[in-house]
Amino acid sequence: TGIYSYVTLPRESFPDVQLPYIIVSTGLRGATPTDIETSITIPLEQELDSVEGRKTIRSSSMEGFSIISVEFESGVGNQVALQRVRDKIDIAKGDLPQDADEPTVKEFSLNAEFPMLTYALTGSDRIALSELNDLAEKIEDELKLIPGVLEVDIIGGRDREVLVEVDPSRVQQYGLSLAQVKGILMASNVNTSVGTTDSSTVRLSMRAPGEFRTPAEIFNLPVGNINGVPVYIRDVANVYYSFVDEQSRARFYDFSIKGCNDTINAIVRNLKTQARVENWSNDAFVQAVKQKIANRPTSQWEPYKLDSAFESRVVKSINGELMNDSTDEEAILSKYINAKKTIALHVKRKSGSNIPKIVAQADKIIADVDLPEDVSIIKTMDHSKFIKTMVDDLENGVLTSLILVLIVVFIGMGMRNAILVSLAIPFSMLGAFLIIKVVGLTLNMIVLFSLILALGMLVDNAIVIVENIHRHHTMGVSKTRAAMTGVQEVAWPVIASTLTTVGAFFPLVFWPGIMGEFMGYLPRTVIIVLCCSLLVALIINPTLSALFISRSKVDSAIDPETHRPTYPLALIYKRGLEFMLDRSAWTLSCATIIFFVSLLLLMRFGKGVQFFPETDPQETTVSIKPPEGSSVERSDDLSRAAEDRLLGAPGSGYEAFGVIPNLKQASVSVGLSGGGGNFGGDVGPVQIKVTFADSAYRTESTKDTVIKMRNRVAGLSDDGKTVVALPLIGADRKSTRLNSSHGKLS
Repeated sequence: TGIYSYVTLPRESFPDVQLPYIIVSTGLRGATPTDIETSITIPLEQELDSVEGRKTIRSSSMEGFSIISVEFESGVGNQVALQRVRDKIDIAKGDLPQDADEPTVKEFSLNAEFPMLTYALTGSDRIALSELNDLAEKIEDELKLIPGVLEVDIIGGRDREVLVEVDPSRVQQYGLSLAQVKGILMASNVNTSVGTTDSSTVRLSMRAPGEFRTPAEIFNLPVGNINGVPVYIRDVANVYYSFVDEQSRARFYDFSIKGCNDTINAIVRNLKTQARVENWSNDAFVQAVKQKIANRPTSQWEPYKLDSAFESRVVKSINGELMNDSTDEEAILSKYINAKKTIALHVKRKSGSNIPKIVAQADKIIADVDLPEDVSIIKTMDHSKFIKTMVDDLENGVLTSLILVLIVVFIGMGMRNAILVSLAIPFSMLGAFLIIKVVGLTLNMIVLFSLILALGMLVDNAIVIVENIHRHHTMGVSKTRAAMTGVQEVAWPVIASTLTTVGAFFPLVFWPGIMGEFMGYLPRTVIIVLCCSLLVALIINPTLSALFISRSKVDSAIDPETHRPTYPLALIYKRGLEFMLDRSAWTLSCATIIFFVSLLLLMRFGKGVQFFPETDPQETTVSIKPPEGSSVERSDDLSRAAEDRLLGAPGSGYEAFGVIPNLKQASVSVGLSGGGGNFGGDVGPVQIKVTFADSAYRTESTKDTVIKMRNRVAGLSDDGKTVVALPLIGADRKSTRLNSSHGKLS
């Protein structure tokens, strides 16, 4: 049961903590940020201001959309807060514009806001963005079918729509109004229920289909008449296929050798389809590929060294071997490359779902996709890697503990008894996994850290119990009697010892606030593991000892009269202990002095307190907040200015510095900016996510790389000593904020 629980436990990166935030979102198509703020955001804020238990309100008004975040006191339950906000929104609906969308009220969830898996669907210039978007939508439909997937967002794509472009002069000429034309269009584009009919066996529901299926139906829709002559949409408007207003853009840079391999494969596939290559030699293919690269408009910026290693990769691609070649796949290139046309797929999960299982199913779906030429799918973010690393650390810790316990206990009590003690580790762990699954916890970072922390305490009780049973057995008592007597003698001390440790962690269960909910997994997990180790020590270890305990060779070093050990290590310990006990005042004085000297040394030379130790980040994010009301084009310009500096693009002033070190991939997403509030804090709608190479391929610490990124954004050289260009934070870019926290630029 314990093994089954461990295998089936949901795995996630962080605990699913309920945050005391309620989000209210309302749409009003075509409205400016200022109109959204005055007609929607402010009326809703005024009503929400009186919500009981409210702590703060933050809002963001953007083109066609309003978002309000209501933070509650930690004592207010999320469901209670949700109902209170809904009640206030129902009251405020009467003050909103009639054509505004129904306000949506929902809890804020990290799982719903931040993806745990991201794919980049990239294509060459030969592939239209609309083709990539169609392919992304097909993949989206497949990914949504995976159990545990909450939603899949498409970033950088534009949906198709039918655009009705009304000519105001022609509308006025026919004596109509824009509102009249709009009203007829909306009223005609609905399916209408026309009632039911009963047959001898069933009742049938009937409806009249009215939704438009083709532009021709809209084109021939009557919207009025003049002197009995009908006026159609075609008389006052043009109707044609178009795309929805651009809401986002995405780009992708791939500096890995794998990205170079993908480019070579694409060129080789293209050559094979365009020419008769059956009789081509490898050398001819190599020269053709080199020519293709040389003919590119930006070939002088391409990072490919057309050397023997490049030629070898071309030959592998010709033979179909490069696709599966993992040699130095993580190695990185060090020259500027152009971004690839990209549509990003952000996969979000439901609470309590198993991330590695979802990722495995998603990867299988992606692998089965039939991709057109010059199109590739690259995984740019995967939280399951971190989880697998933590689980591997736990398994390695358990194995290491078993080996160390076997070695230490073997010295004193022999191999068989050492095995009896070491069995406490897997039994306690499996029992803990069973309880963790029953109480509904997941195998997340905090739980895994707690399990690793508790590993060292698992064998304490077992050592005391087995050692006492072993001592009675060496005195000539039978195995069964030794097990019973040994447990009876030390049971209460063992229980008391365990309870004192549990008592140290128990108050942390009631840690208040969001941090308490997050860190509360630690004491709960440790308490579960310690209780399981106590049960194993009191029940399982005595049972196994009664069956398998034995006298070891070191038992001959025990005095038969006093039953005390006489081997050298024990005698040294005895003399030291007697020395301390005979000088109790001196011993206590020395201990007190050492304690206070340690405190003074910590105060003088200590490095302070950190919630988590600093480590080299695996990735970092540049977050840009454009000015209020900025268009996608304006936000994209700001993003490109930062990208060019970070990547050493020609004309950026940083050509001589080149690409920032350690860069493996960079994915860019650009959205619409908001204003009128501080929702989202320092996180802006423009995100440049940088993924660093694996540690084996890094030329410096990634913490130093992050410092260089900040310097470039500020217009300084990599060492921060020389001014190279104007800072991106200027008089015309006041809202662009770029600071850093734990490997994140924002």
